[in-house]
Amino acid sequence: MSTPKSTTSLRPGAIVVIGLIALVCGWAMRLIWETLGVPEPLMPWWAVAVIWILAFGVAVRAWLTWRVLQRGKGGMAGFQAVNRLVLGQAAALAGVAILGVYVGSLISRIAVPVTELTDDRVWLAVASALGGLVMMVAGLWLERACRLKDGDTTPEES
Repeated sequence: MSTPKSTTSLRPGAIVVIGLIALVCGWAMRLIWETLGVPEPLMPWWAVAVIWILAFGVAVRAWLTWRVLQRGKGGMAGFQAVNRLVLGQAAALAGVAILGVYVGSLISRIAVPVTELTDDRVWLAVASALGGLVMMVAGLWLERACRLKDGDTTPEES
């Protein structure tokens, strides 16, 4: 019988690598569209809203989890803590990917002449990048909230 593997925290290297890969992809996208000779697709405002809603949801879950596990305001089953830990890690990785793609997109627009359309794309990219940053921070907060206090071995069963 094999021993179960423990869930570990995200390593900073993984976050940096995913962020850099996403940044290069975001930077290359405009160049690829330009090389193919097709117009770059527009990003709707509702997509930015979805990024922010997800980031807000993860932040609320992080705050509630921190309240329960770190301040002793109730109990939580072990599987719930693990589920939230994995949610936090996934949100942090998704957030850094979103941040990287849109920062790369912004970098690729440095030499582009300013028009009304490029101005809209810049504001959408800024709003999306900030939403990705908030999602990454909220995910890391949720992951941190799932850590047990010193001396604890398991979350309280409720």
